[in-house]
Amino acid sequence: MRKLILLGAALLLLSPAAAPAQDTYHLPQADQHWRESPRHFSAGFQVGMIFPTHDDVTDVYGTKGDAIYTLHGGWRMVHELELHAEGAYTFYEGNGVDPTGGKTKEKYKLHIAPAEVGLLYRFAFWPDQIVVPYAAGHYVYTYWFEEKLDSADKNRGLISGWSAQGGLMLLLDDIEKRASGRLESDWGVNNTYLVYQYKYMAVDDFGQDQDKTLDLSAQVHTLGVTFQF
Repeated sequence: MRKLILLGAALLLLSPAAAPAQDTYHLPQADQHWRESPRHFSAGFQVGMIFPTHDDVTDVYGTKGDAIYTLHGGWRMVHELELHAEGAYTFYEGNGVDPTGGKTKEKYKLHIAPAEVGLLYRFAFWPDQIVVPYAAGHYVYTYWFEEKLDSADKNRGLISGWSAQGGLMLLLDDIEKRASGRLESDWGVNNTYLVYQYKYMAVDDFGQDQDKTLDLSAQVHTLGVTFQF
């Protein structure tokens, strides 16, 4: 009998304890943020204000800012150098100008859609750098369309130029690492940034005859989001 009791006690000690069934549903999930996939592209959007700088525009439409909407994307070439492209849209509204320089009652609307391509470099030197400055230069090709409201009068054209821009990118991944990890594992999004950007656009056909071309030069301030994947 003593041998049976000792054998039973030994079996109880060696057998694995059964975990309660409900505990299997509350196991913490591992943070997958560290599992970073290769990064080749970027994409994002920005919204801000554009301020015209040349009297071709300011005489009719004024100097106050108007909203501008931008989509952008890029392909990572070497290190943090990126082939970068942007497309945007904005419009101005204002009154005509008489020969004396005074305002008339005629109302005009000028639609502007610049497309840009160039190079962008991000000054990122270590993984998960919190603040990343960047700079870029673009060739700009702009479609414009001006209409006289309540009239059939319309003008349109294409103007080329260049732009220079710089900005700061604030890394958002550390705010919610688990959500960042899900973006990484499900969609391949390595990093998400909040972005501020300043841009100067010289859109005047590279200084051609000002009597034959419209000067759409402007300064632009925007905020937006950039995804790297």
